[in-house]
Amino acid sequence: MILTATGAGLCGGSVISHTAVLTAAHCTSAQGTGYTIIAGAENRVQLEPNQQRWTNLPLSAFVPHPQYGPVLLRNDIAVVRNTASPFTYNAFVQPIKLASDNTDRHEGTL
Repeated sequence: MILTATGAGLCGGSVISHTAVLTAAHCTSAQGTGYTIIAGAENRVQLEPNQQRWTNLPLSAFVPHPQYGPVLLRNDIAVVRNTASPFTYNAFVQPIKLASDNTDRHEGTL
């Protein structure tokens, strides 16, 4: 979950490494600073022992696809990076499995 500085929910995301979260590029078009990423949460409003948080992230931590098109939402993908406070994997925070280069699944297939 990605939250704005005011605590409003902005977007979802998926942990892809200790230092990166995959999200939508349209989530990077907001303004301001102080973003929070919450992983391993059941309730984003409460601090739970299983949660891991990246707090006070600047907008520069969001890296959208270089060919992202905000009008038609083409290439609507981005990475949020935080090397200062890596996630620790546990039963509640794990990276998603991404397709390998030799996958037989391609854009446009169901």
